[in-house]
Amino acid sequence: MFISNFKTMRDYPKIKRIPVPGLRVRGKKYLTEDEIKELFADEIIIEEKIDGKTSYEDIGKYRIFYEDLTSKNTVHKHIIQYKKLPPNKRIAFDVWDKENKRFLRYEEKVEFLREYGYTCAPLLFKGKVERVEELLKFLGKPSAFGAERIEGIVVKNYEKELFGKVVDPLFEEAIDKQEASKLAPQKKLEVIKKDLFDL
Repeated sequence: MFISNFKTMRDYPKIKRIPVPGLRVRGKKYLTEDEIKELFADEIIIEEKIDGKTSYEDIGKYRIFYEDLTSKNTVHKHIIQYKKLPPNKRIAFDVWDKENKRFLRYEEKVEFLREYGYTCAPLLFKGKVERVEELLKFLGKPSAFGAERIEGIVVKNYEKELFGKVVDPLFEEAIDKQEASKLAPQKKLEVIKKDLFDL
């Protein structure tokens, strides 16, 4: 299970990558073949992956996990240039029920977050997927928050509480460039090779 080793859920569990052919990155952790089968066994949710700092807020027995898109508390300078962020620059993506030790299912999550004024991570797809190659069509799309393309996608099976992600290789390339230039003055990194995918 995705959450089996996270009994307190103080921090959001690390999501493994989905091994899409041609997009493997050395040193990253990937879901196994059996985990992929389990992930796709039920209806899945695909959401836009947001380039921010993962944070949380507790409301009663619930813990809201969100991406903080303010200029502070970030591991790296934002690569994705969002232009249409909510006023508080917080985009929530999951809600943990601390009492029952489970994530709220998608519909529950959306209703709860709206009640407390949170903007939800955009839904890209809800339904069945048979093959990992089908996920490629979701990369390269414009972000709901004004960026030219999304950072990647997060695939969620809430029934099994098993999640996986796919990151756009252009984002990986930009991160590598940023890491390599840490000793130089920070410059805005521009995404290049926009026609990498013919989606």
